[in-house]
Amino acid sequence: MPQYLYKLSCAGNNIHSIPDEMLENLTRLKVFDCSSNDLISAPRLPPKLIIYYCGENKFKTVQVPQPQSLKVFDCNGNPWDKDNLPTLFKAVEGLKKTAGPEGPFGLFAQGGPDEAGEAGEAGGSG
Repeated sequence: MPQYLYKLSCAGNNIHSIPDEMLENLTRLKVFDCSSNDLISAPRLPPKLIIYYCGENKFKTVQVPQPQSLKVFDCNGNPWDKDNLPTLFKAVEGLKKTAGPEGPFGLFAQGGPDEAGEAGEAGGSG
């Protein structure tokens, strides 16, 4: 893939895994959307990623740490393992901006992870 890629979407493609090597050379990638797939785990994310959509997959936990540049982390609609919630909090503790009224990851509505809320959408395309 070209290194100058800024936005990558593989949403809704029934993908089961994404190799770490796929994203590690995309040094300018700012937006990555892998939502609505069958992913069990996320690949290692590029260091300058700003927006990450990974909702509606099969994630039970997330990798720590996440890129320090990350501002939007939309992971709603995953079957979170409640025992791993401290890991989820640690993964997003550095977020600079919330993604919606529910919080930085748009999943902690009134009832917790089982009652996922909708996170804000990023405008524009590239």
